Amino acid sequence: MTRLQAAPPRIIRAPRRRPAPYDRATVLARWPECCYCSAPATELDHVHPLAHGGRDRESNVVGVCARDNHAKGAMSLAEWAVTANTDTK
Repeated sequence: MTRLQAAPPRIIRAPRRRPAPYDRATVLARWPECCYCSAPATELDHVHPLAHGGRDRESNVVGVCARDNHAKGAMSLAEWAVTANTDTK
């Protein structure tokens, strides 16, 4: 290959995600109300976030409302409690 020839493009494959080991409907049936504010649960939340080393298993997932799920994001409950308390002051 000379300097003027372009190298062939490399294919980078993303790691394959396995399906969740729990059923969304089962979790929402167990948690019909948001576990943080008692509004109707429409989403699932990892109590210990995956970004902080939490596991993707049913014991780490609860039903929550969209507002609380987006507010909590990837924070732990302790981090989120601190920001929630400072937002109301």
